[in-house]
Amino acid sequence: MKRYRKSYRTVKKKSIFSIFKHKITWIVLLVVAFITSLVYLFIFSSVFQVKNIDISETEKVPTEEINNIISDNIGNIFLANLKDISQKIIDRFPQIDNVVIKRKLPDKLITKIVERQPIAIFCKPSIDSSLKIFGTRENKDCYYIDNKGIVFEEAGEKDLPIIKIQNPVYRPIFGREVIGNEYLKKLLTINYDIKDIGVSELYPVSENRLDVKTSENWNIYFNTKGNIDWQVEKLNVLLKEKLPVEERTNLEYIDLRFDKIYFKKSS
Repeated sequence: MKRYRKSYRTVKKKSIFSIFKHKITWIVLLVVAFITSLVYLFIFSSVFQVKNIDISETEKVPTEEINNIISDNIGNIFLANLKDISQKIIDRFPQIDNVVIKRKLPDKLITKIVERQPIAIFCKPSIDSSLKIFGTRENKDCYYIDNKGIVFEEAGEKDLPIIKIQNPVYRPIFGREVIGNEYLKKLLTINYDIKDIGVSELYPVSENRLDVKTSENWNIYFNTKGNIDWQVEKLNVLLKEKLPVEERTNLEYIDLRFDKIYFKKSS
């Protein structure tokens, strides 16, 4: 009987270093190395760390404090959350209306500050002035508001329309709206249209009514939901034809809120 010997094929193990013989492997390695270098360059190296902060000139807000806020929240110029930093500046300084921060490579931020401009003075009676134990006092708290109706700082002496409310416990918060934008536009329009009469103070009574105290110490009642141009026109006609200056000595008010105009004189 014949015997058969089993044949064995020897299998050579491939070395791990054999993969480096392929071009594709070198290409992949080069790409990875290139990307790693870029990541290090753009993220971790000092090249793109913010070193210069340019801030536009301001009148009310110290640029040094703005610089400190930016510096405390910045590092790499690409990773900086500019929107978040802008909001932090606005939250810190209600006198600022807008902040625009732009990157200038490799290491500079250009910051433009837009400050709020006062368009009117918003006043409320102080709490102690509402007490009449020792008689009426004219103490009041007054603040500047911008064209959006936002209060942003205490008011000084300035020739601006004065808007008064009668609520002594109302506490305006800087950076917040105290009067609606559309309502404010109507108030300012009325103030401008009757400036020749002489406006002393504006009293927002409700969304439908505005009372105006004139420099001659009589009042005008406007319907802010109605046609302002029509009311101003009728007012001018009435003053010209029936109530010239010499006839206004004892005038108490003119009411323009209805189809027919009413006025009252004290006896």
